[in-house]
Amino acid sequence: MCWEGKTRYPLIADNISHDRFYLIRKSLKLVDDNDVSEEMKNSNAFWKVQPMLDLVRQASLENPRPKNVSIDEQMIPFHGHVRMRQYIRGKPIPVGLKVFVSATTCGLPLDFCLYVGKGAQISSEKIPMPEKLDTGRRVVLKLSDTLPTGSSIFMDRYFTSVTLIESLPNRSILACGTIMSSRLPKSVKFMKDSEMKKQRGTFDQVVRNDEKVTIVKWYDNKPIFLASSEHGIEPVENCKRWSKKDRAHIQVTRPHLVKQYSTNMGGVDMLDRVLCKYAMRGRTRKWTVRVMHHFVDFVIASCWIEYQTAAKENGWRKKHILPYFQFKLDVAENLIYPDSALEGNVDGSLESEEERDDDMNTISNQKRRPPKPLPAIAKRTKNAFHIPEMMNTTQKTRSRCRALGCSKLTFVCCADCRIFLCFTTGRNCFMNFHRQ
Repeated sequence: MCWEGKTRYPLIADNISHDRFYLIRKSLKLVDDNDVSEEMKNSNAFWKVQPMLDLVRQASLENPRPKNVSIDEQMIPFHGHVRMRQYIRGKPIPVGLKVFVSATTCGLPLDFCLYVGKGAQISSEKIPMPEKLDTGRRVVLKLSDTLPTGSSIFMDRYFTSVTLIESLPNRSILACGTIMSSRLPKSVKFMKDSEMKKQRGTFDQVVRNDEKVTIVKWYDNKPIFLASSEHGIEPVENCKRWSKKDRAHIQVTRPHLVKQYSTNMGGVDMLDRVLCKYAMRGRTRKWTVRVMHHFVDFVIASCWIEYQTAAKENGWRKKHILPYFQFKLDVAENLIYPDSALEGNVDGSLESEEERDDDMNTISNQKRRPPKPLPAIAKRTKNAFHIPEMMNTTQKTRSRCRALGCSKLTFVCCADCRIFLCFTTGRNCFMNFHRQ
């Protein structure tokens, strides 16, 4: 779309051609295959993109670490044939490469690791892993290597188990998350669903004898089980829920454990929402290109989250905070034209749209002016506002006629289409153009 006539974007189209862009993307590699040993190729499935993964992970590790951290999974969409590809039914992106990410509650990434597939064990760098431990729990232990003591991890039911919550306090890390009913200890007994569904918001709690682990069953629209080594049901508060039966919002009791989980769990989902808005989705059969695209978007989305958080902390007005789309375009513009980067003013306010357009026009005029795309047929045939306009009789404003088969110079321009057309005694391209 950047090179199409009707959707042309000069910032990209003026600096690189369509064919050259795809030629570079086709030939793009991050490592020299001859410099990688066979042992590395067999042990690391992502060796082709490992330098980029190392750079992005190192930058993520430098982000400040708050107390509350969420762990969840991302999917890099890819339908080609590769042994790392995963299929997760019911997900927004069901097929692709899986990435496990730890992030702050606002979506700033702290660490990540890629999943190779069944049979490849994920191991912690600090402690030996128990033998009978599934992938989800191994991921939590690995990502917790880079968290400081006293952190609280929030995770969904894919990761949570009583065994995991018991092992994390040995590293001075607490945990909270939803848990599958099949992973509950057999000795744990709760109220039956038939009793709890009579009153929405009913909950029941079971605390272990040493008071280090608590499990709560909360009935909202359906029963939900949560386990934690930090929070319990107190203090109980009310929350607003939509009732289909009453067709209105109602007040529902909610344990403190549920509130903490709802508040702190959505960090990775927030990063996903930002990343997927304007993600690169070019067609490709190479998984390496797809991974590189994902992590470029991953970095830009993380930078925008950090920028937005800092702007709010500094008291910037909402209209002065760039939206993600404009932020991403500014990153591209500053990489293409580093000497003419548009910076904010001292007080935090940004340049006006008119000033930004003037700067862009100045930059564009440095190169050959591209041909202006022709208007749509429906616009051309609507003659109410198509009026010939005589330009100044100077060489700078004169241009070639855009009518088919004519290349004469003319001073006449259509006031609505802004297209130069002949309008003389011998040639009336203006009338022929609008009657096509």
